[in-house]
Amino acid sequence: MWGKNQDPDEVIAGMSSGAVDEQTAEFSQLSDVIAMRDQFLEDQRLFKLLPEDIHPDPNQPRKHFDPDEVKALASSMDELKQHTPIKIYFSESQQRLQIWFGETRWRAKKDYCEDREILCVLVKEPDEKTKFDNQVDENVQRSSFTIAELLDITSEYFDRYEAEGHSDVTARVAERLKRPASEISRRATVISAMKVADLVIGGAFKQVIDELKLENLSALYFLAGALMASCTDRRKSPARDLVLQAMSEPGSVTKAAAETAYKQAIGKSKLSYSWKPKYLGLTEPKQEQKKADDTDAEKGATSKAEPEQAEAEEKKESAPKAPGRVLKRLSVDVLEDSQYLKLTANTGYITKEQALQLADNLKTAAESM
Repeated sequence: MWGKNQDPDEVIAGMSSGAVDEQTAEFSQLSDVIAMRDQFLEDQRLFKLLPEDIHPDPNQPRKHFDPDEVKALASSMDELKQHTPIKIYFSESQQRLQIWFGETRWRAKKDYCEDREILCVLVKEPDEKTKFDNQVDENVQRSSFTIAELLDITSEYFDRYEAEGHSDVTARVAERLKRPASEISRRATVISAMKVADLVIGGAFKQVIDELKLENLSALYFLAGALMASCTDRRKSPARDLVLQAMSEPGSVTKAAAETAYKQAIGKSKLSYSWKPKYLGLTEPKQEQKKADDTDAEKGATSKAEPEQAEAEEKKESAPKAPGRVLKRLSVDVLEDSQYLKLTANTGYITKEQALQLADNLKTAAESM
């Protein structure tokens, strides 16, 4: 039995595997834990439960758990056993046991471990702020959060300190998360862009972040700055195109590209950008397929031909065909307040099908201006 003020991790470290098994043997039923929770809290007793008896905290700030990390932990616990208990509490509002610390261990036991019983210790239900702060601290120190989760956490603290009436909100959030105020300001810019009620600025941009398709905070900051800039929609187009590119090709948008789009939006760089056909909504042209089957008559004629003639025909067939004149990239140069767009295809040509599609797209865009 533990001392009332002892830390569970310290006590476990000094116990043998046999002592842990003996300590937990009589407390393996969920009903026992719930019925005796006051005594369990006072004595800080260890017990074991199946994963189905325990629930993750729905307000846990960490949402993404790397499957490889979980599998590696499961392998370690199967080999060496679970030495550190997870901390759980009885939620009065949910009327169930929930995890405060140790969700990765719970996931490993639930999904991968041969021995599925989880070593637990019951703690008093914390208030929401204390619980959230501790869960943030535990994972921030281990860099376990994704960019999306860090932005959600930052937004949560901004809302908290603003509701409490503080004037130095950015400084307080920076102090709470142990990060420079400049980084917190960049996060705030990204968060503001995510909240805009616009299909691209608020919708697609938020989706790119939530789905982990762009996790470079600097690139996100420049894109957010461009999308939020007080300028014409035309100047925001390069940034919007990068958002669509990130949607289609996760990880393809660099900080440099996003910074260029930002400079174009605020007028510090010439507005010139380019798209691949797929970002214009155009169909990629299909290359003409070579006919593979020859007729029996052609095969017979080839077999009777002179060796020199046969060799010449073989070389002719194997020679590569000239590349088709198709659209690989479309460059656009724009003068601010101009009524004209300068379109340049890198090959100088586009297919008829692409030309018709482009005409429809440009007409639709012009009508919406």
